[in-house]
Amino acid sequence: MSQTITVKIKLLPTKVQALTLTEMSKIYISTINDLVFEMVKEKKSTKKTSKNIDVSLPSAVKNQAIKDAKSVFKKAKKTKFETVPVLKKTMCIWNNQNDSFDSTHISLPIMIDGKTKKTPIRALLVDKDHRNLDLLKHKLGTLRITKKSGKWMAQISVTIPTSQRTGMKIMGVDLGLKVPAVAVTDDEKVRFLVMADKTNLRKGNSVPFVKN
Repeated sequence: MSQTITVKIKLLPTKVQALTLTEMSKIYISTINDLVFEMVKEKKSTKKTSKNIDVSLPSAVKNQAIKDAKSVFKKAKKTKFETVPVLKKTMCIWNNQNDSFDSTHISLPIMIDGKTKKTPIRALLVDKDHRNLDLLKHKLGTLRITKKSGKWMAQISVTIPTSQRTGMKIMGVDLGLKVPAVAVTDDEKVRFLVMADKTNLRKGNSVPFVKN
């Protein structure tokens, strides 16, 4: 079994890199909206590839834009094109084939002087427990870069293996009206819960402890 999670990392781009990321993000969203408009007009999914998209973006980012545009088109098609989403939040997405990491930088292809160049961008990858770097050793998905409140963030999709618990501990609870709740565990021991715990159970909250 596996689970996909998102690892969030703060970026510290230079002024030049920040300007480049801002411009790429605008072009990325504009490209998606233009592709969606074309598909809605023709009432069919596009067959364009990155070679047919004449914008200043790396090929991998163009391919991701095409993929995202098709996803938006499918949503519009389900409403019989009565509702056509228009993306406004600026962002840019790379696939997992084009980025790499070390303890201080995230390297990914960006546009430099009209050409694609893999460039290291300073990032706060090392956290207190080194959890980020451990997670990034697993299967990587897309890398999304956004800017919010003046801060650049990288959101990296990571698929990690999970194990299914096989515990068989069971507890039945009888919520009495005038007396504390009575709990019977699978070892046939009877426990009485204090009133605070009883209230938590009624609200669906977890119970921190029980009393004999």
